[in-house]
Amino acid sequence: MILFAYNFPHRKTQDFIFRCVYHSIKIDLIVGENFKKLNLPKSTIRTKIKNGALIKTSDLAARFEIPYLNADHNSDELVKKLHQIKPRLGLIGGARIIDQKIIDCFSTGIINFHPGILPEVRGLDSMLWAILNGIDQGVSSHIIDRKVDAGSVIDIQKIEINRDDTIFDISEKLYSKQLDMIWDTYQKSLNDDFLDINFEGTKSYSKMPADLEQKLSIAEYIDSKGS
Repeated sequence: MILFAYNFPHRKTQDFIFRCVYHSIKIDLIVGENFKKLNLPKSTIRTKIKNGALIKTSDLAARFEIPYLNADHNSDELVKKLHQIKPRLGLIGGARIIDQKIIDCFSTGIINFHPGILPEVRGLDSMLWAILNGIDQGVSSHIIDRKVDAGSVIDIQKIEINRDDTIFDISEKLYSKQLDMIWDTYQKSLNDDFLDINFEGTKSYSKMPADLEQKLSIAEYIDSKGS
């Protein structure tokens, strides 16, 4: 299994490595990509807690004796390496859009965890779009393809919302759910056990504009969905 990661201290990258090691999922290679600045507007709402105590990805790879490659995820260097390894599965623990030439190197595919229920909520700011549209919150694991947050869906699990939750609680529950789904998703992928999901007619959301962010009724959403 190939883990796509970031070549700098990153919470999801770190936790995905820990979970794979915990579940004895053999990582044949960690591919750490350098930081890239994205040309996206800054959000007016903070949805994630600030965290620290993170470990460099290369140091984690060394500690667990996992082969490590610092390379762009869409580089010819990685294509050449993957042709040597001939991997069945990949796992995204931190990545931007991955090109088709990389996807084609995997016999089964590359697993992504999307913090939204597919196909209703695809794309960026899925938690916020779900709030705006009154959709339940959950995580979908799927095999990526050239479309955004599409491909073969492996599993979908909703999260429970309590009436005293905040937007930070929802965000943390979505993140924790991704970690909890790694083992079952991995096993289902090995068995080609996919859900029958139709993406026809669905759309992918872009970054939520600031004016819509300011119109979100987060407290009302939590009250309507909370138990």
